[in-house]
Amino acid sequence: MSSVSQPLGRLWGVHDWLEHLEGATLQLEGNLPIKGDLHLDSRKVEQGDAFLAMKGHDEDGHHYIDQAIKAGCMLILAESALNEAQIQLASDSQRTVIIDPLLREHHGALAQGFYGFPAQECTLIGVTGTNGKTTVATLLCDWYQALEIPASMIGTTGIRVWPEATATSTGLTTADAITLAKTMRAMVDTGTTHIVMEVSSHALDQARVGGLEFDGAIFTNLSQDHLDYHASMEAYARTKAKLFRGLAPEAAAVINRGDKFAPIMTEGCSATIIDLEMDVSVFVTEVASDYTGIKIEGLGQHWDLKTPLIGEYNAMNVAQAFVMANALGAGGADDVAAGADSRIIQVDWTRVLASSHGAPGRLEKITPPALQADEKGLSPTVFVDYAHTPDALRTVLQTLQHWAEQKPGEKGKLWVIFGAGGDRDVLKRPKMGAIAEEWADVVILTNDNPRSESPKAIAHAILSGFGSPEAAETNVRVILDRREAIQTAIMEARPSDVILVAGKGHETTMDIEGIRHPFSDIDEVHRAYQNRHHEVTHAH
Repeated sequence: MSSVSQPLGRLWGVHDWLEHLEGATLQLEGNLPIKGDLHLDSRKVEQGDAFLAMKGHDEDGHHYIDQAIKAGCMLILAESALNEAQIQLASDSQRTVIIDPLLREHHGALAQGFYGFPAQECTLIGVTGTNGKTTVATLLCDWYQALEIPASMIGTTGIRVWPEATATSTGLTTADAITLAKTMRAMVDTGTTHIVMEVSSHALDQARVGGLEFDGAIFTNLSQDHLDYHASMEAYARTKAKLFRGLAPEAAAVINRGDKFAPIMTEGCSATIIDLEMDVSVFVTEVASDYTGIKIEGLGQHWDLKTPLIGEYNAMNVAQAFVMANALGAGGADDVAAGADSRIIQVDWTRVLASSHGAPGRLEKITPPALQADEKGLSPTVFVDYAHTPDALRTVLQTLQHWAEQKPGEKGKLWVIFGAGGDRDVLKRPKMGAIAEEWADVVILTNDNPRSESPKAIAHAILSGFGSPEAAETNVRVILDRREAIQTAIMEARPSDVILVAGKGHETTMDIEGIRHPFSDIDEVHRAYQNRHHEVTHAH
């Protein structure tokens, strides 16, 4: 395994910095080169580092320049000129100060250059959309690794570095530009040839992915989310579309043509566009209750596939990942017959697809180890899913209704346990209530990262979406303690029932009043299963 190389930017003089920041000016010349790393957070600055001061959504980095200088930074990069007191402080310490009004726009490419342009040394695939990003990215990474292609992943579930099969949590879908460049450098230096990354709308809007040249990009879908940040759905869509407008002609863009925002994604996109649309390019059949059969027509070929992921929406996820793998595996989307990588083209896709069960916490069926030998059918079936938007909640509930109908034996009730995040889009809360009322038989409203908001107020907002007061009184309970809510459902449900625990998926913390408390839906389901198993077996 290779060692991680030292940042190229530690060799730069003042003219090198100015060359990487077109239009920047030197306000104060001091000692260079720097001896450390780049930082956006003054609290992380150490002796010899560089500090980038930019105005953000919530904070203004210019307010922390003094703190960064006192911490020992050698170089200040700022959007606005330093005031007289700051310049005096910098001068006394022989610091260098460079001003770039477009630092936000330039800082992504700067970070890539500082770490030696790692993204240019690998095949880079970006996945964007409201729902499905994590599953598509995970599938691609899983498949590449199954083919012994050194692949790593950056996304909602964290950072996954080849040859690891699981990710380490970071708390962000797309990290800041400096962390991205540093992470990519480490990945490439340890053997990675392919990087699959989720690209959030926040990252695109804040230029965190600036300087990245994607070889392929996938658009999954767009539905209501993040309207606390974006002014409208169209603004949200146009932010997502920046990923596709930045693609080179030799890149590949796989687009869910069935989504109404697809035309915005393809507008101004010069890459080779590969359209997929349910019932046009992707045909779905249920092979068995635990398998989905998919027929894909694309790239001039036809495939019949099976995947352990259930549901039509997962069929589209699988299809998009599959078509992208084939497009790039063939040496470029514009010439799929030339230069084919035999590991992609001459592959037993039945074996490879069966090797991946998708992303953790994405319609994940939970079966605790202690119960795997239990053949008496004494427990309900529980799924954990990240669904935290109206469209995602509807899709997962519809999928589980269909799955329950196909499941052998008596058809039970469908339970859903969910809430809504605090300090986020409030308009989606009543919509999620209405969806739960329509598709679930039993509803338990609970906490889901309430942050600074009142959990009771969030639950009340969800309840306002129920159209039938009678149904709300008989089929809905509010149990704000999420642990108790999960425990209650699993203890009370019949063996034929299906329970969906929605909203948090893979997450391992609960954000309450700014404090992250340890909490995992998966762990809580395991605990509740054990309690039920203990109670049922002792009753017999």
